[in-house]
Amino acid sequence: MKTIILSFFSVIFTSGLYAQQGVIAQPEIAFMYRGYQNKIVPMIPSNEEIILEVDGGSAVKATWTDQENQINGYYINPNAKLVTIRLSGKNNQGTIKDYGTFKYHVKAFPVAQLENTSISKTTGCALTVSLGADNPLTSISFSVSGGSITIENETFSFDGVRVPASLLKKAKVGSTIAIEVTYTRNGIEGSSKTITSMIKVVD
Repeated sequence: MKTIILSFFSVIFTSGLYAQQGVIAQPEIAFMYRGYQNKIVPMIPSNEEIILEVDGGSAVKATWTDQENQINGYYINPNAKLVTIRLSGKNNQGTIKDYGTFKYHVKAFPVAQLENTSISKTTGCALTVSLGADNPLTSISFSVSGGSITIENETFSFDGVRVPASLLKKAKVGSTIAIEVTYTRNGIEGSSKTITSMIKVVD
């Protein structure tokens, strides 16, 4: 499916992919994620109108804030394995200039991971789920809705973000137990997922 977007603004950004004098800056990542509004910032000479032709996804004009700076760009939502964006500009005389074609391979959105590596037998712990410190999508956050822990083949369920100490009565300090966590990506309906990890029991 092809989407054509016209815009009457151009912007400046510090990084991007250059094609002749035109640029599409993708501030977050060098590829695109499925199920995510991937940010791009097209740039051409300021006296020209931006024209985007998108294959393999849809484009929507968007404005967001990055380090207190307002950025005007587009959200790209992929619906295929490859997104192809053709960038053109139209001047005041109606002449259209091609600034290049940009291809992005589409990846599945990454699975979140449990940040906690230990749990206190006396106080329990609150759980934190994230994409990890090395992931560039720093604006993504998650909420934990519950889960379960398994101690010596016996499973105990909990609700909410905290594992209560009352569930750890049979756990031995120094042992490692299995934990299953259910989480959702904030702002996305129907994004509930479950991850399983191992966690060490401490005092």
